[in-house]
Order: sequence, then structure tokens, then C-alpha cells
Amino acid sequence: MMPTVRTPRLDALAASGALLTQDVPTLASALREVGYHTELVGKWHLGLTPESRAEAHGFARTFGHLAGAVDYYSHIHYSPNNRRVTMNGETYVGTPLHDLWENGDEVYLDGEYLTDLVAERATRAVREAATARSPFFLYVPFNAPHYPLHAPAKYKERFAHLPWDQMIMAAMSSALDDAVGAVMDELERQGVLDNTLVLYMSDNGPSREIRNWMDGTQTPIPRRQLGRAQGPQVQPVRGRDPRAGHREPAPRHPRGTGDRGADGGHGRVPHRPPWTGWAMPTRPRAGAPRPAGTGPMR
Repeated sequence: MMPTVRTPRLDALAASGALLTQDVPTLASALREVGYHTELVGKWHLGLTPESRAEAHGFARTFGHLAGAVDYYSHIHYSPNNRRVTMNGETYVGTPLHDLWENGDEVYLDGEYLTDLVAERATRAVREAATARSPFFLYVPFNAPHYPLHAPAKYKERFAHLPWDQMIMAAMSSALDDAVGAVMDELERQGVLDNTLVLYMSDNGPSREIRNWMDGTQTPIPRRQLGRAQGPQVQPVRGRDPRAGHREPAPRHPRGTGDRGADGGHGRVPHRPPWTGWAMPTRPRAGAPRPAGTGPMR
């Protein structure tokens, strides 16, 4: 049995930090207060209980999954064998759980590829908001290319010349690219692209967890391989390289919304390390009053 390791300093930090309780404003709640339609489409991963879900934190409509990852076709979350998960008042231990929800209700869309589902719902949200002539805040956290590594045949065929591990990651990334493109195309089709601020933030590096391959394999990542394409290792691993989880791609649209980017223009791919927290204290200035308890970054 693992011994109990006491961490008083970490516990003190946790006790003094901010909790995402219902009285803490979010970007969604701040914008909703001033008339924006707010919608989440994709991965939440900030809590399973009713008070922890997106509906309790400013989102008028939601669609997606609550856990950190799900099967892309069955939308089942495969929990580790010893992990306790409490959902809807029931506690499960290491049990596969179906995890797809719409406005707080469980929905079953078995067999539909998750990345395509998120793109479809996001484009619908854009279309409906534009038709209603409503300002909107749309948060679209795609799960891809998080494990498990699944992709439709049409994307795998594009990269059939690659080894399987590289092929599947390339296929998932290509599907994600098409999905983001579909949302951008809908913004343009509805005539609202030039009046919409688009922020794209990446996540941390790849995973070494057993669930990555769904066959029990845990891929070793030698230090010399960090940052090189080695199967799913397409960027450094967080915790093994100081840049990973910190220096991430963060393109923005339109031009003029950020520092000078890699293409020589403004706001495309910033060179400075981005931090997602900058959006909350700065974005309410774009046509909305600042919510109580927030201030500019120093």
C-alpha cells in the first residue's frame, strides 16, 4: 500500500486559492449579464456535480462531455480501475461511463465521430446567433487530438504512407483542422467574421498514459526525443520540458488583436508565451462592462 505523503505547503496553497464556485464570475457569466448569448460546445472537465457544470457558470446552452476524454464514437469515458467517479448522485469505481450531455440531459449519438459532432453543433450555434442578431460568446473546447486515438477512415487514408502511430495522430489533427475551418467558414457565411474575436488556444503536450493506445501500452519518451515527431509525441511533454504547457500556439483573429505574429502581421501567432487567463480581465472591455472582482493583468 502506498504510504500517505503529507504536503502541508501544497495544502496551504490549495486552501488559499480561488475555487470555481457559483459566486466567482467567468467570462461566460460576465458577458451573459450584458446580453450575450453564451454557449459551450465540447469538453468541460471542470466538475461533474450540478454546481460544477457549465450551466452553473454562465452558459445558457451546452453540448459535450464532462470528463477529460471519451471514446470518439461511443462517447464512453474509461475511468482508471481504482478511480471513484460520482455522477448524478451515484458513485462508480473504475466503471466505463457514457458521457455526452446536452443542456444537462444525457444524449446518445452512438457511432458519430466526436470532432464532427462538436463542429456541427458549433456551426449551428453561430448560425442561430447570427440569425437572431444576438452578440454571442461561443466556447468550443475540442477534445481532439486527446486520447483515445480514433479517426474516420477518410482522414486515415490521407496519411496511409505513415507508420500507424504517426498516421492516426496526423488523421486526428487533420480532422480537427477541418472542424475549426467549418466554424470559421460559418462565421464568414453569416457575415459576422469581421466583427468576431476568435481566440484559439492549444493544450499541453502528448500523453504517456496507458489509455493513449487503448491496448495497455505506455509509450516511453526519452529526453533526447522531446520536441520531435515520434508517434503521438508531436510536441514536448508537459513536465519534461519547460516550454510544454506554457509556450503554445495561440492564433487570434482579426488582425490587430495581439502582438506581432510569425507572419509579420498582428494577432496571428504571437511569439510571446500566451496565458489563457488574459481573456477574462481584458475581453470584457470589448463592448461589455468589467464584472465585479476583476481587474487588468499586471
